[in-house]
Amino acid sequence: MESIKRFEFELDPNEEICISLKDELYKIPLQEGRNRYYQLLVKYIENNFGNCASIVELGCGYGYNLTLLQEHLSQSCQFWGGRIFRKCG
Repeated sequence: MESIKRFEFELDPNEEICISLKDELYKIPLQEGRNRYYQLLVKYIENNFGNCASIVELGCGYGYNLTLLQEHLSQSCQFWGGRIFRKCG
């Protein structure tokens, strides 16, 4: 999964990007920025939905977020993802 995400970004993991934390801007390596983002995502889901039976992500693409959450959350939680297409409506 990680190699797919690198291909998606088309940037070297060490290339600097700009992020904002509160009122400040910082330049950090892409990999560090992604790690911070995914840590926030996992922490938010754990704190707000940690004991849920299932998590559904619509528009999940190839399922990167669901795979990440599955690695960090309860093994009893089920993960489902789907894409929305105009032809389905």
